[in-house]
Amino acid sequence: MADFNINIAALPNIPYVPTQYKNRQGDCLSGVTGIPLGIVNDTNTPGINFLFSEYTGGLGWKTLNISNITYTEPTWFNLEYNSVTLTPNVDPDVVVQAIPVTGVATNAAIPLFFANYDNDLATRNASIQFDLEIIDTNDVSLGKVRGGIVFLYVECIPPVVLKPISQDSLTTDSCSTVKVVTVKVPVGSSRYVQKVVIDGFGSVSGTLPATITSDTQYTLTIDGDTSGFTNSVYSRVEVNVKFSATSGTTLGSQYISRVHSGNIC
Repeated sequence: MADFNINIAALPNIPYVPTQYKNRQGDCLSGVTGIPLGIVNDTNTPGINFLFSEYTGGLGWKTLNISNITYTEPTWFNLEYNSVTLTPNVDPDVVVQAIPVTGVATNAAIPLFFANYDNDLATRNASIQFDLEIIDTNDVSLGKVRGGIVFLYVECIPPVVLKPISQDSLTTDSCSTVKVVTVKVPVGSSRYVQKVVIDGFGSVSGTLPATITSDTQYTLTIDGDTSGFTNSVYSRVEVNVKFSATSGTTLGSQYISRVHSGNIC
């Protein structure tokens, strides 16, 4: 029986664990959003994607090497260092970017290093994958691991903009003109409502002016001239909506008008 010697190489002990951060797109954003990238954190530090969940190297870090980059959506989700987009290298073993990280603290972002996504071009989920390698302060490589960053697309659904004041109904005959309107108030907000009545033939229901905090209905009325002398030629009733009593901006208005001359009730 023959004797065989089998040599089994020990697996390298790489003293860090890569992460796969998932980043949800903000609702209805525009332009480019940059995600700051850090090395490792031991607290809940919002706003930064850390490349490693832990680091157990005996010495501190000196250089972070990035290689073997793959983008699923390279035109709008990619890595950037010092304002330059990192382009994947044909040879996955060639370092694309060596980033000096001496003095970069735990829980802090690496200066000038971002994952960028363009909100105006994003149409689907996307990811970036890359190899990470730390060179410690003794210039020793601690080994490569595969890391990544995930982008979660959010379809922009613009908020429904309510009309500040809308018409519910309008009726007119020989003796009256009546319009019912509703002033809309966004949840948690308020609106200032005022009326304009130019003569005694017109009126608006409710006590105005007033500040309201919920949708409110008003009835605008102009009664026909019953005097037989057409002593008023023209009447107008108006309701205006503003942010507040001191606001100079009118958000919306509704009105009715009536010509009395030759139209006696």
